[in-house]
Amino acid sequence: MPDVPVGQAGFGCRAGNAPLKDRRFGPRGAREGHFGPPGAVSRATGRGQPPDMPHRAFIGVGSNLGDRRANVAEALARMAEIPETRVARTSSLYESEPHGVAKNLFVNMVVELETDLSAVDMLSRLADIEDQMGRKRAKPKAKPAPAAKGKAAKAPAKKDVSRLIDLDILFFNTEVVNTPKLRVPHPEIPRRRFVLMPLAEVAPQLVHPETGLTVSKMLATTEDRKRVVLMPPR
Repeated sequence: MPDVPVGQAGFGCRAGNAPLKDRRFGPRGAREGHFGPPGAVSRATGRGQPPDMPHRAFIGVGSNLGDRRANVAEALARMAEIPETRVARTSSLYESEPHGVAKNLFVNMVVELETDLSAVDMLSRLADIEDQMGRKRAKPKAKPAPAAKGKAAKAPAKKDVSRLIDLDILFFNTEVVNTPKLRVPHPEIPRRRFVLMPLAEVAPQLVHPETGLTVSKMLATTEDRKRVVLMPPR
């Protein structure tokens, strides 16, 4: 897998601090969760000035099963291999309390991509990465039958479950997409501290196209009180 450039915010960089020197995520890091050597040349972007790519996508990454750091690292390296796409910046790693029925703590980060792909094509590529990494998808359930008299109806299926890897499109330019398969901006952004903290690290002044609020403002006003902490570098 190719080296992946880490921009102004990289693994182990504290939010709000001065940018770290540019570091690269080497092939070994993609498998084991370690950094490649500082200053390594990025094969993902090449040596010369890369061509302009018209679209800017922010991807939420999460894992709470197995070696969580290694899972996130592998997903990052795989995103760098998406055709007509490059990794522009990454946030630090954060550890967060789970929502819903999940029990294990998550490792989360946000990745900024520059791409020629459409939002729908990007969604397909991210789903492919999840499948290749072994994510198990719940089969769609039939609509539950009405409860019998005197018995409680079954609770709806839970969506906040444990994941080997989870890749979500948070923002795609300033587009607003609302289809059965894709909603952009992601509807849970204002209610998820584990998304807002790494997102505020890489794009604090990014404006939500529907609410007009910046990421920094959403972080300051979110009602999510789940614990999210910056993870120390290895």
